[in-house]
Amino acid sequence: MPPMPELVYYVAASEDGFIAGPRGELDWLRTVEVPGEDYGYATFLAGVDGLLMGRVTCEAALSFGPWPYGARPSWVLTRGRGPDGLPASVRCTAASPREVMQQAQARGL
Repeated sequence: MPPMPELVYYVAASEDGFIAGPRGELDWLRTVEVPGEDYGYATFLAGVDGLLMGRVTCEAALSFGPWPYGARPSWVLTRGRGPDGLPASVRCTAASPREVMQQAQARGL
């Protein structure tokens, strides 16, 4: 079996360590946004073979417009049904992160 894929945690967080506001809002990101600046995201994403995210993060990504990750294999961790409108490259699963990493490994990612 190929070696276990590398897992990199990538997140936007406020200076005090929060990802979202108290009600899950992400509007604080607009306060630091510079038009046309991607903060190295395109370069980072170019080196990513697959994604692992929670349902709420997936829903946030969908709210910004078209699926931003292309055809990269993606797993959404959820105990329920995943969001509507996901591309075929996305699998919703109740598996643990370790199990998802083993699935990615089996796919050669």
